[in-house]
Amino acid sequence: YNGEEETVIHDSFIDSSYTCAADSPVITYTAYDQSDDIRIKLSETEDIYSIRSFVTEALISASERYVTVGSTSSLLDREEAQHFRLSADGETLFYLDEVPEDKDYGELYQVSISSSGELGSPELYDSDVYTGTLHFIDAGKLLYFKDYKNDKGELYIDREKIDYDVNFYSIQYMEDQECVTYYTDWNDEKNYGTLKIYTGKAQKIADDVHSHFVLPNGEVLYLYDYSPKYYHGDLYLWNKKDTEKIDDSVVCILPVY
Repeated sequence: YNGEEETVIHDSFIDSSYTCAADSPVITYTAYDQSDDIRIKLSETEDIYSIRSFVTEALISASERYVTVGSTSSLLDREEAQHFRLSADGETLFYLDEVPEDKDYGELYQVSISSSGELGSPELYDSDVYTGTLHFIDAGKLLYFKDYKNDKGELYIDREKIDYDVNFYSIQYMEDQECVTYYTDWNDEKNYGTLKIYTGKAQKIADDVHSHFVLPNGEVLYLYDYSPKYYHGDLYLWNKKDTEKIDDSVVCILPVY
């Protein structure tokens, strides 16, 4: 819908397959090719579940990936591609391809998108990229992992290696402060690690940090030397240069918005 009238883009759109550009009317999605004649021999089926599985597999195998700018659609001829992401301005599409069977990494490609909806030739952006995360931060910077194993890996932003041994589940992006916080050397038994922050460059805040909270001014509160037995630690404030102890025996940080 362009504000005055609506236009049908596709009539066999798969709702779970799409991603949109944040600031532009650009969408990439999968649609079924309904021209295929799907027939099932009931005499060869055992139950309703086998019928459902057959139909689903047939539809998926006949599906195709499209990129639409406004109401103009272009076919992306990449049958095995996955994990699609569009830049905020809708001018670049990223996706993973050539993922080996039973592996969780593949080749990361980028494709330019013109204002008229035409797609450029795929270009290799990076190799051996983890399939579990691929998203944009800070107005177009692409964040992803490589060499991922046991919830840890090498953190990359726009092909720049930020750090290694980064805990996958600790990544936090604060849009207002334009910073990424994360933990390295995370210890599951002691439930703490080394807290770091990235604001154009990586910087260590403190070791043995259990949890943290980024304040609106960019300073960071964190719990140090947390005891899993007694459920408390020491509360510190990092003011971007130095640290100051606020209190001890603190159970948790309660953010107030």
